[in-house]
Amino acid sequence: MAGREFLELDSPQQRLYLERFKRMEVIQKMFNELPKADQNLCNHGSYFLAANSSLCGLAANNFFRNILHVRRAAFVSALPMAVIPFLSTAGVYEVFVREPLFSGDLNCEVCAVVRGGLIGAVVGGLYPVFLALPLNASLAARY
Repeated sequence: MAGREFLELDSPQQRLYLERFKRMEVIQKMFNELPKADQNLCNHGSYFLAANSSLCGLAANNFFRNILHVRRAAFVSALPMAVIPFLSTAGVYEVFVREPLFSGDLNCEVCAVVRGGLIGAVVGGLYPVFLALPLNASLAARY
């Protein structure tokens, strides 16, 4: 027992896990060498995209409230239209763009930009509009 058995990997799964871990360390080291402004943009960029989707949700809410002539429950309809798109956009961006980039699963720059753009367009733009329609339609039917 010279300690060699601890260095030998039992299965291909363990080897793949170790390779992935090494790749993540290299990516993290490269990320730490970036300027602080770029690091902040990478770390907090999803929140700017999420804030944009919140504003889109509030605009869609206001648009449908004016079309349907809903005058009551302004805060009740505005709160979910700001919070739900914010949380969903931040979560989807984290899962589909940021995590694959830092784990090494997403190597293509164009693919990352397209994913980010689609998340911004679909989850940040269309989703709040489709969320505002039934919310304000139910308020119009009630009041």
